[in-house]
Formats: sequence, C-alpha cells, structure tokens
Amino acid sequence: MKKVLFLCILFLGFSAHALDVSESWVDFGEIDVGDSDSLTVEVTNDTDKSVEVSVDDSADFVFSISHDCDGILSPGSSCDIDIDFDPDESGSFSGEITVETDDDSESIELEGEGYDEEDE
Repeated sequence: MKKVLFLCILFLGFSAHALDVSESWVDFGEIDVGDSDSLTVEVTNDTDKSVEVSVDDSADFVFSISHDCDGILSPGSSCDIDIDFDPDESGSFSGEITVETDDDSESIELEGEGYDEEDE
C-alpha cells in the first residue's frame, strides 16, 4: 500500500510544460553602436489542447520585439518572436520576455553589449 501511494505522489509531482521555447537565453554579444543583430525564438504548444498565449517584455529600449504569439495556439503549432538588438550607445543591456498561458510561463533572458571604438 505504501509503495502505491508513493508512486501516485511521485507521478502527481511532475507537471508538463505547455510551451516549448527554442531559446531561454539570448546573448547578442558585443555589437558596434549603430549596427544591429536579430534572432528569432520559436514557441511551440507541446500539449494536445489549444492554449491562449500572451507575450510581455521588460527589455531595455535597444531590444525591439515583434511576434505573432498573442491569441490561441493550436496543439503542435508554433509562433515566432523576433528580437532585434540595436544599441545606440556603449554599455551592457538586458531584458526579459515572458511567454504565458493560463497554466504555464516561460522566460527568455536577453543580453547584449553596445560597443563604440571612440569610447576607448
């Protein structure tokens, strides 16, 4: 009896994520001031039911975010988050994008550094 109870608790302790995010950390590295770089992160619904997805970003102004992820995402379907890093001054920049459903939340950490030869 104890073994069965233990297995049930163990099984209930695992939770499946509804979303699979292709990158959880994006480091653009060092980019010259005035230049830019971009990357696309894919978000996939890994469940067998449709989920409502929303995206929130709290990134520095040098990161531009565009996406097609707001709304209903069907089972197995994906959406893209396009991230541009365009530093207009020297320094380190960071931010976070949060992709949420009613049952799940995934974060994407952003980092990049603006570099200007004149500052040396």
